[in-house]
Amino acid sequence: EHTLQKFLDQAEELVEIEGAQEELLDALGCAESMLPDSAALLCRSAHLLYRYGMLNQKGRFFLLALGKLQAAEEKNPLFFESSSEWWHLWGNVLVQLGRLLSDLTFFEMALEKFLKSEKTSIVPSANLYWDWAEALSMMGQLSGELTDMQQAIFKFGQAKMLGERSTFFRIEFGRALVFYG
Repeated sequence: EHTLQKFLDQAEELVEIEGAQEELLDALGCAESMLPDSAALLCRSAHLLYRYGMLNQKGRFFLLALGKLQAAEEKNPLFFESSSEWWHLWGNVLVQLGRLLSDLTFFEMALEKFLKSEKTSIVPSANLYWDWAEALSMMGQLSGELTDMQQAIFKFGQAKMLGERSTFFRIEFGRALVFYG
């Protein structure tokens, strides 16, 4: 248990360091070798890989995160039903892959994961609706479908109703309105 936590703490620190990708992968590999059947550990690894990919603009890490989430679901399908955060993360990983590859299929899969997150959440977060709205907005820009933009604006509105007020949120919401308008 102590050694496992040590590897996870090390991985957490490495996420913040640009160029530490191999060390991060090694630390996660060591942790996962200690509990190879743990869906929770695989999801935590996926979250760290996603964060590294976002901070360092490394698309490969989104693919690695996707693989961890898929493996976690294979090992314990019910694990995802206990927490909406992992469906939400899975949706975010798919959005980043869709954005990088300009592939609508990833966006469509992300929407399914966001819906599952909403359904398993006691109270869906503003952040879920914001991420969902961004996915629909990017999808609409890629597909040219106005219905995607309408749905994006609706999801932005849900996030706003739940209290989202950040500057970045308002910019993204505004972009969707301009694109739709």
